[in-house]
Amino acid sequence: MTRLIRTLGQWGSLLAASLALTACGGGGGSSSSNNSNELDVGPLTPTAIVRDIGDSAASIDRQVDLTASYSGTTTDPIYVVVVDPDGLMVSPWLDVSVPSKAWMSMLISEEAAAGHYTKPLTIHACRDVACQREYAGFPRTVSKDITLRGITTNVSSLHFTAEAGTVPPVQSITVSAPKGQPFINAGVVGSYVNCVYANGETSLQTVAATLQITQTATGFDIRPWAFDEGHCSTVFRIGSDAAKEALISLDWDSTPRVAPVLSTDTTEVHATAKYGSTDLVLVKMDILEHLSSSAQWGPFPGDPPYDPGWPLWLSTSYVYPLEVAGPDRHDLLDHQTLRFNACPYWPTCLPVGRYTWVDHIEVMSWDKITRLAIPVTFDITP
Repeated sequence: MTRLIRTLGQWGSLLAASLALTACGGGGGSSSSNNSNELDVGPLTPTAIVRDIGDSAASIDRQVDLTASYSGTTTDPIYVVVVDPDGLMVSPWLDVSVPSKAWMSMLISEEAAAGHYTKPLTIHACRDVACQREYAGFPRTVSKDITLRGITTNVSSLHFTAEAGTVPPVQSITVSAPKGQPFINAGVVGSYVNCVYANGETSLQTVAATLQITQTATGFDIRPWAFDEGHCSTVFRIGSDAAKEALISLDWDSTPRVAPVLSTDTTEVHATAKYGSTDLVLVKMDILEHLSSSAQWGPFPGDPPYDPGWPLWLSTSYVYPLEVAGPDRHDLLDHQTLRFNACPYWPTCLPVGRYTWVDHIEVMSWDKITRLAIPVTFDITP
């Protein structure tokens, strides 16, 4: 809601005060006076504002004039307040140079979005700037029926949320252009996307690096590309050669990554071999990782000295389990193979008994590192 204020020192004097713009509503109570020559303002003309404005309309076509005759005088200040719930009206001015007639003009903002505006104006004439004391006969209302021609859309903003490193679902914008005019992707306001990352760093990114924008027969399909944990925002412009462009606010959040987990039924690896056997025992296990870029087995700083003999991680292979991840996810199963050797230093073999070890794996997932502890048990039987 826009509140437009003009101030007169005394009715009949020339306008000398400046415009004030606020976001609050108008008037309070009314005021009465025993002065027989009290200010008396006649009906406002016109009582309704009707406009159908194209994008190329000149300023004179956007000008709205309200007039009223008046009689009497007042020694109090006069504050004329116009409250516009649609926020269309800007730059009001008053002219009282003609005796007994007041003329107020306003402009329909060139920045207003295309659409149909019908919320009425409320006109206040007040004795104080807070509009707690109004002159008799106020407030007045003036109805509006204003159409601004241009591109319209079914939404004014889109918000996306996805786990860092994953791509959120597509969202669509439906576009209507006047008189069948074609519409185009006009880029973004300021040419760049503003991003703030979880570590506090900020950057300006290109549209191509951050957004997938696909024009369709009825509008646009939009979704951000995967990126690090943080927040990005921009304003998308939809333009046309012969119509006012539409602006769509876009913002998206990348939430913290889900940590990788063991996807097997057990959280440990166990193998058995007979004493003296030279057959290698291979055990496989799976780790569900979320868009990991690498996985590395220990030892890591702080681990006990690594036994170079019987346990050895052999290989890694990846699959994309859509039944787990879904078509818009990039999760994968890490198939790990661990080799057990009962005679690591042939002909020396491990004595009968149980051998245990806690191994570790570090999974790098974008900017997150998760370390998993893997208990390993090797039984040598007689």
